[in-house]
Formats: sequence, C-alpha cells, structure tokens
Amino acid sequence: MRQGLRDHDRRMGYRGPLKTVPEKEWAAALAEVDANNAAVLAPSEEPLYQALVVALDDKAGTATVALGCAPEQRASSRSPT
Repeated sequence: MRQGLRDHDRRMGYRGPLKTVPEKEWAAALAEVDANNAAVLAPSEEPLYQALVVALDDKAGTATVALGCAPEQRASSRSPT
C-alpha cells in the first residue's frame, strides 16, 4: 500500500508544503522533523525525510533545507523526562 501511495505521489508531483512554520517556531519544528527523521523505516521502503525549508534563492533556483536539529541543539530541544 505504501509503495502505491508513493507511486501515486510521484505521478501527481509536488503539491505544496505540509505546513507553513513562522521563523520564531523553527526550533520546535526542527525538533519535530528531527524526531520524525530518526524513526526506523521498514527495510523495503526507500527513505522519505521531512525537512524545513529555511531559505529560497529564486535566481539560482535552489532551496536550503534543514533535516533536523544540530547535535548541540538536540538536548535542549527535548522535553525533560
């Protein structure tokens, strides 16, 4: 089923962001992205990562993305247990 959904997604193309995150909320969003990207995937699946777009360069046609927290920020972004 997952492969069928991914195949459908490729046929349909990019449909926009999952959500828009104000810059003041980036730290929390990156902690969430970091946690989601750390999840273990089934070996038969191709990796699918979440990211936060932090910069766009229309002239160059590029985007800068963050795939999670920097290692030194991980401890401070998690809730105490």
